[in-house]
Amino acid sequence: MMKPVINHPIPQDIDFREWMLSMPVVTLDLETYWDDQYSLSKMTMLEYVQDPRFKIQGIGIRIDYPHLDKYGEQKYYRDVNEAVAVLKSLNKWVMVGQNTKFDGYCLHYHHDVHATV
Repeated sequence: MMKPVINHPIPQDIDFREWMLSMPVVTLDLETYWDDQYSLSKMTMLEYVQDPRFKIQGIGIRIDYPHLDKYGEQKYYRDVNEAVAVLKSLNKWVMVGQNTKFDGYCLHYHHDVHATV
């Protein structure tokens, strides 16, 4: 099992699970441009994300607040800047998704967005 990447220190007086569940849980799915010659099957993730052809075409976001027993609706953003603003408005949050390594790196490299965990 992989260890989570943590961008903020864990408070010493709290259980890790309790600490994680105290934050919003954000489920993400990025849709990016690709073609026959420009794809993740033809290049590394770093090459693909850093290539000038790279473009996020949309972002699916669902924000849940398990500590408040409040669960959100999924919303698809074609306006990437609007989606980035939503993510940057969160103080601390946990990122989940099908390919968090890819989605997290895209958001980090192109928009300076970082999940807490």
